[in-house]
Amino acid sequence: MAHTSSIKARPMNGKELVQTFLKSIVPLEGRKRLSIWVDRQSWVPARHRWSAALVRDVAQSNPEAFHRFVWTNHIGPAKQYEKTNPFDTSRLLATHRMIFDDVIQQLKIRNLDPQKDIKSVCDVGCATGHLLRYMETQLFPSAERLVGFDIDAHAITKGSSVLRDAGSKVNLICADIANLERYLADQQFDIIFSMGVLVCVSEELARKLVDVMLKHARVMVAFSGPANPAVHNAQMPQSLLRQDGAGLVHNFDAMVKLAKGKVLFQRWEGARMVDGYSFYYVVASPDPLQKKNHGPHKGITI
Repeated sequence: MAHTSSIKARPMNGKELVQTFLKSIVPLEGRKRLSIWVDRQSWVPARHRWSAALVRDVAQSNPEAFHRFVWTNHIGPAKQYEKTNPFDTSRLLATHRMIFDDVIQQLKIRNLDPQKDIKSVCDVGCATGHLLRYMETQLFPSAERLVGFDIDAHAITKGSSVLRDAGSKVNLICADIANLERYLADQQFDIIFSMGVLVCVSEELARKLVDVMLKHARVMVAFSGPANPAVHNAQMPQSLLRQDGAGLVHNFDAMVKLAKGKVLFQRWEGARMVDGYSFYYVVASPDPLQKKNHGPHKGITI
């Protein structure tokens, strides 16, 4: 008798059963309100995970809408990120150290002294501003302006308080990065970072933001996000949904080239996990022809 085989579906766990049940009877807007409420209840076990789980289906159909909801309301992943990214510089994530090391190396290759020549820095998706504080104290001590943008009002308020008490020059602004070009206006920064943020937005918006950041950077930009574990991101013809459904995997190399920038350095870790995530980033420089129109170096006045 011919042998036939079939793959049995994995039984759902308790959380998945509750998710499926609620999804079938409660409209999305109702689950959003419930998600916010659950996240505020200290007596609920694993409340931050449950709050995100209640709207997790949105991540599959519209990752950008999911992340916008999570970060705007400071629930689930936003709470977890705040806990794992404190202002304690000794606990800087390995991914951030790697990016910073390579940016410093690229500056030195161009005969720029990070300690003296970098006068302005911007972090797009800055959370509490802890990375800007690290840049201020450890990497670019001569920076006169350090500005961060983030949609998470709670993180901006908390970070601003810590930074103010520390006598920091870092300025945090609560803003939706979808409107980044309007917020930057005619301002220029020596270096612009966006680390682990573009994963939260669509391919169309990521492409637009890469273009905007390159136009507003004098020296270089650095973008990071998840790696495609099977194929180098630079070979991807289009962005893909992450396997866990929590955002998109982008091809920053192609986006930089489309914006007429130049890729200076890139790192693709493939399936290797760094800080619990796959990892890919690009360091790039803006189109030198565009920079001719910006005149001499001036301080940022945001």
